[in-house]
Formats: sequence, structure tokens, C-alpha cells
Amino acid sequence: MNYAGYTRWYHGGNDFPLLQCVWPDNRHRYPWYPDFPAALVPRQPLLGDDHAWRFHEGKNRSCFTTRRVLEGSPILLVSHDTEGDWQFLCSTTNEPSEAVLVSLGSMLARDKTLAQVADLPEDWVAERPKVGAAWVRLKADGIGDDQQ
Repeated sequence: MNYAGYTRWYHGGNDFPLLQCVWPDNRHRYPWYPDFPAALVPRQPLLGDDHAWRFHEGKNRSCFTTRRVLEGSPILLVSHDTEGDWQFLCSTTNEPSEAVLVSLGSMLARDKTLAQVADLPEDWVAERPKVGAAWVRLKADGIGDDQQ
């Protein structure tokens, strides 16, 4: 289907900016999520070709990492903070002087497996012992609590 017919005619081709608004379902899933209800897909077709983006936030959303991650240390801990901030950490340091502000898109470009935790709710973390291992999800407020 061609949803931009007159715009293509007006601009004489496909070289023009186009913005599509999308909305999540009542469980906060977007059309590019694998478990998005199939019945809603025809009501909100994706017009772009980047169907791999799974985060709610855009690629330019700022997030936190460390210098060590940027130097090649693997991302072993992902935090989606209560305020909506993302952190991608290597679990080797928590020194503020090591913090670096980067874009969410640059983190996904660095490690494609981060798409597996794109639906991580706020106030949750995901951990793994090494790259390639499964992510284990935990409610953040339970981290560090003594188990009885």
C-alpha cells in the first residue's frame, strides 16, 4: 500500500521526510513487538523499514554506560530506572567518574542482544553472567535485599 501518494507526487519522488505516529496497546506493546496483537496490526501498519527497533524510546534517547563498556567490556547488566533512564553496565565499576552519556541507538549497535531486554519495565534490571547467556530479569527494589 502507498500511504504517501500525494506527498510523493508533490516532492517528485521518495526523497522527503516522513514521520509516523504509533501508539502502544493497553499492555504497552508497540506494533514491532513480537507479541503485539495480530488483530491490531492492520489498524496500525508500520510504514518504515526499520522494524527491528524494539525500544519504546527513540534511538537518540540518552542513556548511561561506562568508559569500560565503550572500551570493549561486555554489557552484563541493564537497568531501566524508575525515571525511565537506561543504564548499560559491565558490572566492573560503579564510580561516577566512569559514567558516560551515549545514545540508546549506539548501545544497540554495540550489542544487538540488548533488543532482548527492550521491554524491560521501569524499576527492573536484567543481568547475565557472560555474553550469549540468557538475561535474568529482576525487580530493582529487590536487589541487595537479604534472602531469608
